[in-house]
Amino acid sequence: MVFGSHHLNIKENSKSMYLHPITENKEEKVARSLKNKSSAGIDGIPDYIVKLCIELLKVPLTNIYNASLELGTFPDKLKIAKVIPVHKKEDTRDINNYRPIALLSIFSKILEKLMYNRLIAFVEGNGVLTEDQHGFRTKKSTETALQASWLHRASTILNTFYYQLMHITLKNAELLKHSKLDKNAPF
Repeated sequence: MVFGSHHLNIKENSKSMYLHPITENKEEKVARSLKNKSSAGIDGIPDYIVKLCIELLKVPLTNIYNASLELGTFPDKLKIAKVIPVHKKEDTRDINNYRPIALLSIFSKILEKLMYNRLIAFVEGNGVLTEDQHGFRTKKSTETALQASWLHRASTILNTFYYQLMHITLKNAELLKHSKLDKNAPF
């Protein structure tokens, strides 16, 4: 890997998250996968416009994204969001009835999604997360978290019931054994 004018001798390791350069195809695929929103970030450029022009933008964007990875910095201009208040309930004159929504630049969203995809592939490919981690994972949700929790509880209850039943059964068997030995027992 070349960093500035220095050549770094970094070997790839399956247990480390080596950041290969972003390809134009991956960048284009991520850009096209984003929703066609007409809202825009601080730059005023709606997502759908960038998606329409991605063929022209993919080379310079890929270069910017790779420079960001190589330098280990997220561009300052992409950190800025346009925050707008969205009314959620009741009186529109009460500021407490609004929630803030941050509108990010599509260029920020693309870089974030590229890094997210790499991070998730590494984390899931190397078993970093436990099966109990349900948030922000594919095929996992609050519903699967609740199901797992209920299954655990049901299993605990059934195991407890089983052990109590076994205890009672063994206790009765012990009583029965002693009563058979006692010739004066009424049964």
